[in-house]
Amino acid sequence: MAFSLGIVGLPNAGKSTLFSALTRLQVPIDIYPFTTINPHKGVVAVPDKRLKELGEKLSAEKITPTIVTFIDIAGLVRGAHRGEGLGNHFLAAIREVDVICELIRLFDDKKIAHVEGTIDPQRDIDTIHTELILADLSFLEKNREKWLKKTPHEKEKKIKENLLKNLIEHLNKGKLSRDFKPKTKGEELFFNSLHLLTAKPFVYVANVSEKQIGENLLQTYPFLKKFQPLVFLSAKLENELAALDQETKKEMLVSYHLKEPQINQLIKTGYKMLNLVTFFTIKGKETKAWAVKSGTTAYEAAGKVHSEMQKGFIKAEVIPWQKLTQTLSYQEAKKAGWVRTEGKDYVVQEGDVMLFKFH
Repeated sequence: MAFSLGIVGLPNAGKSTLFSALTRLQVPIDIYPFTTINPHKGVVAVPDKRLKELGEKLSAEKITPTIVTFIDIAGLVRGAHRGEGLGNHFLAAIREVDVICELIRLFDDKKIAHVEGTIDPQRDIDTIHTELILADLSFLEKNREKWLKKTPHEKEKKIKENLLKNLIEHLNKGKLSRDFKPKTKGEELFFNSLHLLTAKPFVYVANVSEKQIGENLLQTYPFLKKFQPLVFLSAKLENELAALDQETKKEMLVSYHLKEPQINQLIKTGYKMLNLVTFFTIKGKETKAWAVKSGTTAYEAAGKVHSEMQKGFIKAEVIPWQKLTQTLSYQEAKKAGWVRTEGKDYVVQEGDVMLFKFH
């Protein structure tokens, strides 16, 4: 199961630069709009100090982090819902992602033209949200009659009619569908089945210049406070950092008074928005992190590791990662009585270290 975040924004907001920093893959980056036409995908390791600590404690020869996929999506412009610019590419690609990573341009660079001519983050956010809302409205209107015709039961049809009526009114007021509240369980089930663009979770990323790093930009742009979670970073600096060796990178971070690349914060924030939990496994000399949806059972988690583990599931041995790091080995932790035995219905908790027993 792959989890993905789509980087969206207006042309020349810095999407491809950010993507290059995230994945360390070189994609076309130019100073002209629409350089990015087809979505680029890159697999990114999720920074996790717990995994490193476990690996060091257990003398692991191989440490395998959990991953997410970032997708660099073609720039959106006003009228994208009608196919303006590369709107069709944009909308088709964004429907596939789990989280929208919305890049907001705060940096000013005369060499890199803004598609609207000036730097105005509030206008840019409004443009992106408006296009997504209009795309959702078009989708609802196009499919409304088909959905109702395919619903034979009058009670269920009434539920759908009421939901669509209220939802369309909500969107027509310029509100995102993620802020819409279905009134009944039936409406909620139908609403969730629509998979609307504006129902997806958002992570906002303010792309600043290197000179703006460390400034109180929420004081300069107070309206950004309502767009959460919000990460400030310089895509240009992050891309430069990604190309450096560790020692040089540390020196550059110190010069900007940063403890770590801000891109780490973005990855971790995006990961959190996916509503995932991380569990760890130990096999031989490998310590590995796994990502599963919150609420996943031990039986389901076993299937994530290997289908045969799920088919022949007997039990799961579980210990919190902190407890395991307090001992010399897994065997020592068992002797101390810190390892629990759980059945297939056990719900995986954040930071569990799990050993699956199976036929």
